[in-house]
Amino acid sequence: MSFANGTLITTPNGTTAIEQLKIGYTVSAWTPTGVIPKAVVHSLGETDLPSLTLMQLSFNDVTLLVTLDQPVVLADNSIKKAGQLNPVTDHLMGTNGQPVKLTSLNMGMYNLGIHSIIIDTPAKSGQHRIIANGIVCGDYLMEIMPSTDKDYD
Repeated sequence: MSFANGTLITTPNGTTAIEQLKIGYTVSAWTPTGVIPKAVVHSLGETDLPSLTLMQLSFNDVTLLVTLDQPVVLADNSIKKAGQLNPVTDHLMGTNGQPVKLTSLNMGMYNLGIHSIIIDTPAKSGQHRIIANGIVCGDYLMEIMPSTDKDYD
């Protein structure tokens, strides 16, 4: 899975909680030249999971809860899994491509639901970057498919 329920995903009309996104809904995919609309092709979640280990990323007075293997795009356009982030050296990529400083990074146990979406098919060159709580992250396909950073540009 990917994001805690309640995570706000940017859409052409504002933001929507990830668990409310259904197949066919449109979200804003991040590209180096700007955001483009992409349809959700996969949407799956689970609720009330006991003792789930998540990473809590804090930045700009915002918190994002994700699974440890959730891909996060850094300010230099590289990609790291949330569980490998270093709050001292890593800066996240914000909505407009600007660097976002991590103010804290904590791993903890949570009792809540999680949800994932995919916004493109593996056969395409891939616009698999979504905006979650104001930072650029990979979609679920980016999480489960082993690949290099360049495959997602």
